[in-house]
Amino acid sequence: MEFSEHIAHGYFFLKNYIIKRGFANEIDWQEEIRLDNLTAKTFLEELSWVILSSGMNEKIINKLFPHLKQTLFGFEICQIAEQKISCYNNCIKIFNHPGKINAILYAAEHLSIHSFDSVMKRLKTDGINYLLEFPYLGNATAYHFAKNIGINVAKPDRHLIRIANALGYDNPHQLCSDISNSIDEKVSLIDLVLWRYATIDKYYLEKILWYKSKQTTTDTN
Repeated sequence: MEFSEHIAHGYFFLKNYIIKRGFANEIDWQEEIRLDNLTAKTFLEELSWVILSSGMNEKIINKLFPHLKQTLFGFEICQIAEQKISCYNNCIKIFNHPGKINAILYAAEHLSIHSFDSVMKRLKTDGINYLLEFPYLGNATAYHFAKNIGINVAKPDRHLIRIANALGYDNPHQLCSDISNSIDEKVSLIDLVLWRYATIDKYYLEKILWYKSKQTTTDTN
């Protein structure tokens, strides 16, 4: 059995594990996302989530995000653009980070100025390079956002980089693409499964290295 097949087998084990831990809804969500179904409102909502989440505890953002969404009129672009100052003043009371709040409002203004057809065209032609034009989107966060709006990529966050390197890959996208080619699942879904597993098992890297050594030993016998 090729090593990539061993990795694919391990992936299905992890997928089943996170489903049993109550994260089946996340898998369903990632499977159903399609870039062609994206709206301006969803674009801003997902962008806001990624910007706020960067460097923050997920539980904190889960708690604050509904309040921020309500303050931003459910991410209605026109209303935010018309009341930009009051939106800033109200949002900063919920999440006291001027840079991130301004980045969200900048994105709302960008979406109010440009037609969403032109935004979609930029997404499809320039991809990550277009997303990097938005404040507070760097290499890892741009890929995170891209994945969340239906672009079939893996994000280079710290957990996925560690897993990829442990399994002998240069980057997460190579790892997830290799698994995807073996089992016909989206790269973005494989990213989600590996990332979620890493967040709920603090010994994830040790266990993955153990699995790798076990499969390598099996192949040499």
